[in-house]
Amino acid sequence: DIAIENASMVVLNFTLQFLEPSERQALLDKIYQGLNPGGALVLSEKFSFEDAKVGELLFNMHHDFKRANG
Repeated sequence: DIAIENASMVVLNFTLQFLEPSERQALLDKIYQGLNPGGALVLSEKFSFEDAKVGELLFNMHHDFKRANG
C-alpha cells in the first residue's frame, strides 16, 4: 500500500487488469484524492470488445500502424 500525496501526475500503465474488479475503484479514488489541483492521471489498459470483428479490426489496424512506422 503506497501513499499518494501531492502528485502532479500518476501513470497507471497496464495495472488495473491485475487488480480484482472490486478493488479498482478504490485505487482510482485514492489516486484522485492524492492529485494536486490540475494534476493528471495517465491511464492505459487492455480492453476487449463483445464483437470479435471489432477487436480483430483494431488489432489489424494497430499492426498496420506499427509496420508503417517502424
